[in-house]
Amino acid sequence: MKIAKLPAIIFGLTLLLSACQSSQVVVDYDTSANFNDFTHYQWLDADKADNDDTDDPLLAERVKAALQQQLPAKKLLAATEETPANIMLRYYLSTQIDEQEPKTTGAIGIGGGSGNVGMGVSLRIPLGKPRIEKRVQIIVDLVGIEDNKLKWRGVRTITLTIDQAAEKTTAAVNKAIAEILAAYPPAQGE
Repeated sequence: MKIAKLPAIIFGLTLLLSACQSSQVVVDYDTSANFNDFTHYQWLDADKADNDDTDDPLLAERVKAALQQQLPAKKLLAATEETPANIMLRYYLSTQIDEQEPKTTGAIGIGGGSGNVGMGVSLRIPLGKPRIEKRVQIIVDLVGIEDNKLKWRGVRTITLTIDQAAEKTTAAVNKAIAEILAAYPPAQGE
C-alpha cells in the first residue's frame, strides 16, 4: 500500500519544485496600448541599442542577437523600407559584480582550561578561491513611435560566473530573453 502512494508523492514533489523555479520576470505595460498593432520594430537609437556604454559589449551583442532571433515568434519583425516600424525597441544591461566566499572552510581550534575556567581560540580558513559572480539585469522596452512613451517593459536578472564558458553565457542570455518575451503580449483585460 505504501509503494502505491510513492508515484503520487514523487509527482507532488516534482510539481512543488517546478513551481519554486518559476521565472523572475517583471513586466509592466501601458493598459491602453493595442499590442496587436505592433508588427514591425526598429531600434530606438542605434547607438543605445548597441549599448556602447556597457562594460560588457559581448554580452550586449548576445542580448541583441537573442532579441533579433526570438522576436519573430512574437510576430514582431524588423522594419524594412517596404514595412516601416510601428514600435521602437531598446534594451539596457545593468551589471553588478559580487565576490562569493568559498562555501567550504576549514577550522583550527585551540582550547584549554582548568577547574571552572575555559578558553579557546578558533581560526576559520576558506578552502578554495572566491567565486566571482556577475548579476546582470536585462531590461527590454517597447516604445511608441508616435508618442515616444513606454508601451511595454520586461525585466529579468540572471547570474553568470566570470569564468563561465561563452556558450553557457549565450545559453543563459537566450533563456532569459525567452522568459522575458514569454510575457509578451500581455494578457489584457484580466
